[in-house]
Parts: sequence; structure tokens; C-alpha cells
Amino acid sequence: MNEKINKKLKLLPKGSGVYIMLDRHNTIIYIGKAKNLKARVNQYFSLAPKNKKTMLLVSEIADFEYILTNSELEALVLENSLIKLHQPFYNVLLKDDKTYPYLKIHINDDFPWIEIVRVVKKDGSLYFGPYMRGITASGLLDIIQSIFPIRGCKGPLPLKKARGCLKSFIGTCSAPCVKAINKADYDLIVKNVISFLSGKDKYVKEELKRKIEIFSNQEDFETAIEYRDKLQMLDKLEREQVVDVAQKISVDVFVRLVDKEYGVITVLNVRHGSLIGIQNIQTYNLLEDSDVLSSYISQYYEINPILVKEIIIYPDFEFKDELQDHLSEIRGNKVKISYPKAGIKKQLLLFALNNAKEYLSKVVVRSSNIEDLVLSSLRSLKEDLGLPTYPRRIECYDISNFGASDKVASMVVFLNGLPNKKHYRKFRIKNVKGVDDYASMFEVLTRRMESLESDDVSFVEKPDLIIIDGGRGHLSTVSPVILKHNIPFIALAEKNEDIYLWNNEKVLNLDKDSDSLKLLQRVRDEAHRFANKYQSNLQMKKMLSSNLTGIRGIGEVHSKALFKHFKTIEAISKATIDELMKVPGIGRKKAKEIKSFFENKL
Repeated sequence: MNEKINKKLKLLPKGSGVYIMLDRHNTIIYIGKAKNLKARVNQYFSLAPKNKKTMLLVSEIADFEYILTNSELEALVLENSLIKLHQPFYNVLLKDDKTYPYLKIHINDDFPWIEIVRVVKKDGSLYFGPYMRGITASGLLDIIQSIFPIRGCKGPLPLKKARGCLKSFIGTCSAPCVKAINKADYDLIVKNVISFLSGKDKYVKEELKRKIEIFSNQEDFETAIEYRDKLQMLDKLEREQVVDVAQKISVDVFVRLVDKEYGVITVLNVRHGSLIGIQNIQTYNLLEDSDVLSSYISQYYEINPILVKEIIIYPDFEFKDELQDHLSEIRGNKVKISYPKAGIKKQLLLFALNNAKEYLSKVVVRSSNIEDLVLSSLRSLKEDLGLPTYPRRIECYDISNFGASDKVASMVVFLNGLPNKKHYRKFRIKNVKGVDDYASMFEVLTRRMESLESDDVSFVEKPDLIIIDGGRGHLSTVSPVILKHNIPFIALAEKNEDIYLWNNEKVLNLDKDSDSLKLLQRVRDEAHRFANKYQSNLQMKKMLSSNLTGIRGIGEVHSKALFKHFKTIEAISKATIDELMKVPGIGRKKAKEIKSFFENKL
């Protein structure tokens, strides 16, 4: 502990507030809150035994700051705002977690419509979910529209066209766009959809059973099987009941368990007695501070809607009352935070605890050595490149050419030193003539930076470091695009592993055995692999598409529509005539030609 810290510790007040830990580069590495700042901050520098992760954090603290608040509630809200703003390396951050789909009803439109979203906004719409554990949002949407034909397209109504789209033709949309239904009848459809998503599904099940019987009697067994599958999905929802059905309880459950260096936060989403969501988030165990859970819950409801009136927690924490007031204000009515000791809610808590224990023992502890290695690599990279903060999110870009007309690029994302494939993205180069890697990279990075304001979960987050597969020319080309966003970036040239920095004219060469270079190589090689795979898939698709255009009546437009709908040539070959007819532009005659083509090939 340096003399500056020692003097500050003696002057710390005993009131509530937020403390901010800084490293020698004056970078914020941890933010915490306390009801008693003096007691809490002194814990970090006391001689009491600490686990390895806490000792690592303390070893990096070169200074600290604090902000006194008028109340504990103010401290909680300020901590959440500062974590969101600065995203410190050692804080548990929701930004690393998976995003799950919700069903969103645009209730404020004259003719409300429904869609699947992964980003929840405070826009007055109704949100249901999140959906996981095999209960897909797309599957539920399919069930809804087959029983209640609510529209799934946006825009003001009515439209200036004579007839509805394919969905109205097959009965999954009531077509208010062409005035095929009046507002009173449409509003009843919307009301029924909301009722179904709120847990009242008896009518839907009876309707699915009725349709199965109708199509079976008509010997349309393929359609009957489709409705049977939909019924089985609803049955799965029932099988996931975790409490007494009669209770129809809706709560979110948050549990935190720790084991030496690591911890886990488990989140359960229970709606109307059914478990629709469960997720586990690995955390560091710093000072065994249970209030890390209150920070996480506060972050969680920054990006997820509060769809329940009660939140169950374990363990209890000192900021419970303050968090309860904060969430109640966000929701607009009372939210209760409870730590149950008996009854149904205790059963839910035990269910969450058992899941947390399982995850902690089988996943977290097993991955601890990998985590230590990754943490060491990120620390080395921060020092070697002179980065202002830990490169928690690294993005890497690579260009792949196959002739002058087929140019693609890849974006791979590493979070906390490990690949996060859900955030990978592919690009088709649109505006570059001929083979020009510099111009292609400029186009891709321009499009990437313009997408920082988008709703895409991969693009909306600002990277801590951008890596470009290339040399000084690539770096110079994209500099005007990236510099204005204040993001550190480098070019990594494969031949000698030369590193060109955004803020230094000198070439940086790292030791071949350094953790930093090995991490950069892993990221670069993954971007290269992903770009080549995309290019290869496009060539294969092009070849298969040319085969499809050889079918009588199937042109390039039809071929593209088939691939867009079925994704693979195998899926097209196995599709039934009725399934083929669901593709825009494919009528029964064309569907029979396609079916005949593949049957003759087998």
C-alpha cells in the first residue's frame, strides 16, 4: 500500500457513498458502494486473509476516489450509473451475458403488431419473455398467428394495395393492411394474444386439438403433424412447471454462490408457475461481498423489463430496501424483494440454489485455470499496447476475396479473452470494384462504426480494441473512421507478426512466447478462419443455386427465396410440397417441379 492510499484511508468518512479504484494508468478497475465508506474501503487494504482474485485487484490499485451520497439509495443508483458508464474490468457486468428473445406487441399502434426482439426499450410496448429452455419465441409466435391472426409487419395502415400478402392467404394474418378486418374485431384478436401470453392458454390448446382432428380427418397428415408439434411445445411449457399450478406465481429469482476465487449468479424467470428462463453468470469472488448481487440486479433491469411484482434473492444483502425502492420507481408500482424462508417461494429459491451449486462445481471450478490464463493475457496486452483500459471486448476484421466479384469480410468478437460466437458478424463488400483490400476494409469499418447506434446486440457495444488483419496501409486507411470514436486499434501483419499501433509510428514486435502475442494471434486466426468459411459457403451456395435455376420455372429470384426460407439445399430437398409453397412466389406447380427434381436425383 502506497503512502497516498494510506493517508486517504485515514480521512475516509463513515457515511454512504461510492468508491472508485484506479490503477497506475488512472484507469477505473472497480466501482463499489457502501453504507459505511470507511469500513468498506479499509477492508481491501487490511491484513486479513484474502482470496487470489481480491489480492490481484488490490495489487493493481494505485489510488482510489470516493463520492459521498445523501442516502443509501443514492449510492446504489450512482454505483449502477458509474458501472454502466465506465465498465470496470473487475465488476460483474451484464454486457457479457447472453441476450434472450422476447415477444413484443406494439400496443400503441392503431392496429398493434407483434415481433421477436432481443433489445427491450422503454417505449410503452408490451413485452413477454425471456424465452429459452427449448421454448422458442419463434415457435410461440407461430402458434399465436395460427390461432390469432395478429399482424407481424410494421407500418401505418391501411396500405394502398388491392390484396393481402401470403400470410393473409394462408390465414396467419387478418390483413388489416387491406381493411380485411374492422378495428373492433382486430382489437379482440390482440386481447386474446395478450391473454394467451399471460398464461391463459386453455382455449389455444383446445383450438390446436381441434385443428389436428380436422386435418387428420381430411387425411392432410403433414398439416396435422405441424399442429401436433405446436401442441407439444405448449405441453413442454406445462412440464416445466416448478410450482403448484394453482398458484400461477410469476417471479424472478436471483441467487449468488461463491467458491474460493469464483462465484456464480443464477437467474430464474418464472411466469404463471412455469420456468421459462434460467441462466448462470460466472463472476469473480471479491471480498465475498454479497452486495455484488444488488449491483447485478440493478444492471439486469436496466436492459430487461420488470415484468414481475416480486423478486426473490439469496443471500440477503444490506441494500435490499434501497434496491426495492429503486425498482419500484422504474416499474411505476410496487416491486417486492423477498428472502423467503418457507412455502412455495422457498421451493423456488432451493431450485435456483441447486442449479447454482451444479454450475459452480461442474463449470466454474473446472474453468478456473483457463480464466487465470486469460486474465494474465489481458493484463499483458493492456500493458504491451499501452491501452487505456482492459481489452474486455476485442473485435478483429479480415477480408477474403474470391475473384473481383466475390468479396467478403468477417468480424469476430472475443469477450474477456474468449471467443463469443453469438456476436460474430459477416459482411458482403458492396461498393468496391475489383480486388482492393484497403477499400474493402474501409467500407467494413465504416459500416461497423455507423452501427454503434443500431439495435443489433453485437454492434451496439463499443469495442475496447479493434484488430485489423493487415499492415500499415490497412491501419492508415481506416484511421479516419475509427479515431473519431476514440477506440484503440492495431494492424497485425502475419509475415513477421509486426504490430502497427493507432498512436505510434514505430512498429511493435512482441516476444513470440508472450501471452499478449498469443492472444492477438488467436483472435486474428479466428477472424481469418471465419472469413474463409463464409467465402467457401457462399461459393457452395452459388453452385447449388445454379443447380436450382436448372429446374423448370425456377429462376434466380425463386432460388434466392428458397435459400432464404430453408437455409440449406438439404432442407429444400426434404421439404414437402406444402412447405415449398410457403416460399413467396412458389405455387403448387413450381413446388411439384422442385419436388420432382430432387426425387429424380435420389
